[in-house]
Amino acid sequence: MNLAHGLLHQLISPLLSFPLSISPKAMQFPGRWKQKDIDFCLDLTQGFIVRDRDTMVVKWKKPFSQLRCSSDDNHSWLRLEFGKSRAQHTETQEIELEELHLAVVAMECFMLAKLSNLDPGYITQTDFIPEPSP
Repeated sequence: MNLAHGLLHQLISPLLSFPLSISPKAMQFPGRWKQKDIDFCLDLTQGFIVRDRDTMVVKWKKPFSQLRCSSDDNHSWLRLEFGKSRAQHTETQEIELEELHLAVVAMECFMLAKLSNLDPGYITQTDFIPEPSP
């Protein structure tokens, strides 16, 4: 297991108080998108994926690198804005999630894990993970 996978498990495992699909490199959350039941997936290698819950057909997929902005209503709605470059017009996706707070924390953890793959020293030089107590 590489640094990113270990980091994900360390950050996310304590948050799980209910059954949730999780692997070392992916998580999915039930929700709705355009009045359809979906699974909102975070995948360490592929990024954001929205699948139809009944057919498992991928409705859209975006790499983490294209995320320009995210916001939420602190209840159930997550808004994601994507663009390939800063000059490009952004594409907005709005998703209603049953577990919004966990999904947002997981999203942040996945982004941190991606960053740790690019710069492993970043994690050890910051206070994201506290030192174990003696």
